[in-house]
Amino acid sequence: MEAERHNPKFDEIVTHLVTEDPSFGAATRTPLAWNRAARVAIIAAAAVLWAGLSVLMVVWGWRGALVAVPVVVAGVVIAVHLTRGAGTKAQTADIEPPARDEAS
Repeated sequence: MEAERHNPKFDEIVTHLVTEDPSFGAATRTPLAWNRAARVAIIAAAAVLWAGLSVLMVVWGWRGALVAVPVVVAGVVIAVHLTRGAGTKAQTADIEPPARDEAS
């Protein structure tokens, strides 16, 4: 089935476009798509980590808090970065829109 979808002409066109303008290859990357199973796994891992950090703070007291707080802050920063699609914005930030056609 995969062999039927492969079109050598398409690959040739894409290679030609990327050769002319290397930013085209960077701009056409699709952002990371999270399927349902991946999201559930990440949420479960985050819940286990949260429980572990809670136990760490109880057992170690203020030293546990010194470990837990930076871990939680880093997790929030990563989550915000992933949900806002910052990678997509960074990839397309320097792309200029095509010039308008003079005839229209």
